[in-house]
Amino acid sequence: MKKTIGVAMAAACVASVQMAQAQTTLDTLKVQNLHEVVVKGVRAPKNAPFAVANIKSSELQKFATSGKEMTFLFSRTPGVLAWSENGMGTGAAYMRMRGAGGSRINVTIDGVPLNSPEDQTVFWANMNSYASLLGSAQIQRGIGTSTNGDGAFGGSISLATKAPSTVPYVELTGSFGSYNTWNTGINFSANLIGNSLIFDGAYHETNTDGYIHGTSGRSGSYYGGLTWIGSNFKLSYKNIGNFEKTGQAW
Repeated sequence: MKKTIGVAMAAACVASVQMAQAQTTLDTLKVQNLHEVVVKGVRAPKNAPFAVANIKSSELQKFATSGKEMTFLFSRTPGVLAWSENGMGTGAAYMRMRGAGGSRINVTIDGVPLNSPEDQTVFWANMNSYASLLGSAQIQRGIGTSTNGDGAFGGSISLATKAPSTVPYVELTGSFGSYNTWNTGINFSANLIGNSLIFDGAYHETNTDGYIHGTSGRSGSYYGGLTWIGSNFKLSYKNIGNFEKTGQAW
């Protein structure tokens, strides 16, 4: 009887050891170790399965001298409609993409959303000089690479600020049009410490009497940035602001 109990206990010990080994051995057919995913951009590649239009820096800089809101630049691409309240393209402006309103268009600048948390739209009213601050823009028509909220039913607009120039420069721009509409601006870049620390900035302003009575206004934006370029990295700080003063119609 004692021999029988000893054999049973030995068998139980062997079975427990086998079960412990089975628990520590991972079934590679069911378990996979995944690495973290880092989202580096919101731009669509060339082979993306939706309609994409890219706007180059040269076209952005040329449009910046007009003083109009950027919706009228986007309207040069298929599927986009833009209009303004004063009939001059400045001040309060609106856009539709494939029939969808502003609350269904996802807009980002350097990956940061511009849509208002109040009603998920972008108020194109004092952003008429943003084109001079940008290096490129991409318009994605239809549901595409939305990065925040559900505001990409009509499409997405990805804006990217231009890289600072290592060559010091100062640029003055100006234009004049109907109904006493004029636009002026300045862009500059300076090297504070060789080519390592770069300070660049811009200021643009548009004034108009408006085509419709009571729609006069003054609006614009400003930009300032510091960029430190190291041997293996680049650190940037950018500050963009807007201002606006509208007539009695608004």
